[in-house]
Amino acid sequence: MVLLLLLAALLQGESGRHRVPAPEKSRLSWNRAHRALAGGLGGSITHQCFYSPTPANKYERKYWCKLSANGVCYTIISSSGFTSSHYRGRVALGDVPQNGTFTVTMTGLRSSDSGTYRCGIGSTNEGLYVSLNLTVLAGRGVLDPGRFWEQVPQVLLLM
Repeated sequence: MVLLLLLAALLQGESGRHRVPAPEKSRLSWNRAHRALAGGLGGSITHQCFYSPTPANKYERKYWCKLSANGVCYTIISSSGFTSSHYRGRVALGDVPQNGTFTVTMTGLRSSDSGTYRCGIGSTNEGLYVSLNLTVLAGRGVLDPGRFWEQVPQVLLLM
């Protein structure tokens, strides 16, 4: 807990533009932060996810899923080779295990892509994850930086 708060303070200190939301308690005894991301209709977004680069995590499944109204997070893409047919050709996941990072890119954004996503690690979509709210805006114009939080790297720690 102290390590995560220290990490958040250090990240905030790098640039006054970063705002790190207060961590929430979870039943897994680690912290999840909610963040926001926006992209223009027809445009693309890229989100980098961080995890502890332990030997076990290097081979663990990484995933990107979308939370539905019924509370189930449906996998869009995972490092095990699965890609949802609704997103095929519009989503990519690249894992760099030696750095403890993976990147998700979504292209050809649609209004229906707006919603809550999870960027996580584990055999199910209920493991360690960070929630992210994506808003797809009607235009491709410049986004108002004061309206949305900037992406701040999130570290997933297995305890």
